[in-house]
Amino acid sequence: MNNILLATRMKLRFEVNGPVSIEQLWDLKTDTLISLETIATETLEKYGKSTRRVTRKTTEQVKAELRLAVISEILDIKLQEEEEAKQAGQNKEFNEKILAIIKQKQDADLAAMSVEELQKLIK
Repeated sequence: MNNILLATRMKLRFEVNGPVSIEQLWDLKTDTLISLETIATETLEKYGKSTRRVTRKTTEQVKAELRLAVISEILDIKLQEEEEAKQAGQNKEFNEKILAIIKQKQDADLAAMSVEELQKLIK
């Protein structure tokens, strides 16, 4: 089952100045999510490494793993969206430069025409 789906089924909450739902994680700033990811990683590390013989995890350990997975997944998506938005902005800026140059060249071509040629273009 998908981590986010499982976490919603469990009604998992995250601690950010009070309890926060999964839906509210999407509204947090990237820096806040990075901090949450760090805290979740540290919390999970406190449980220690599981050995082959110790296969049982506590409910809290399972929740800690799930919290980390959900935060990481949301953070990855938000970072990707930010990168795509940045790239789209750069593409738009580049396209605007190209359109401006095309307009300049068209204006230069018109300016190079004779009066007679320009008069023929008038509708």
